[in-house]
Amino acid sequence: MAEVSGKPYGALKKDHKIYQEKCSQCHVQRLPSTAGLPEWHRKVKSMATKAQLSSEDEKFLQVYQDEFSDR
Repeated sequence: MAEVSGKPYGALKKDHKIYQEKCSQCHVQRLPSTAGLPEWHRKVKSMATKAQLSSEDEKFLQVYQDEFSDR
């Protein structure tokens, strides 16, 4: 993912781990750049309870998407 996104691995590690552990249990993994921020934010907000995200994990995912989406 770091190679494809062009971002350093360290910047992706914690936030991507949450994405992998929570989101990819049911969804195919997608790079954040495959959707705009409003779409990502709606998805995370609507899935947070179902994915059993803590409020902290939800915030980390939002930061991850903000950092790596194409807006």
